[in-house]
Amino acid sequence: MRDDEFMVMRLRLERMLVEDAPSLVPFDEGAWAASRWTGRDSPGELIADLRMQRAASLHILTRLSDAEWGRLGTQPEIGTFDIHWWVEHWVEHDANHLDQVATSLGLQR
Repeated sequence: MRDDEFMVMRLRLERMLVEDAPSLVPFDEGAWAASRWTGRDSPGELIADLRMQRAASLHILTRLSDAEWGRLGTQPEIGTFDIHWWVEHWVEHDANHLDQVATSLGLQR
C-alpha cells in the first residue's frame, strides 16, 4: 500500500496535472513484487512511510483548483476519467488493501 501510494496512485495524479489526458499504463504488481527490495518492510517502517507518502498526496489534493479536478487521464481497461473519479477510485483501492491486511491478520473489518 505504501509503494502503491507513490509509485502508482500519486504518480498518475501528477501526470494528469501536467500532461494532457495521459495514457496511464496498467501497473504489473506481480512483476514488481517479485523484484522489489524488502529491506524496509518492518511494520513500523511501512506505516511511517505510508503516512509520509499519504501526507505528500494530500498536500497536492488540497491545493487543486476546480479546473484541475476535471483534468483527464486514460487507462485501457477503464477508459477516460477525471481526477475526481481517480481520487474516488483511490479510496476504494485503499479499502480493498485494508481488507486484505485485516484478512491476513485474521481480523474482520
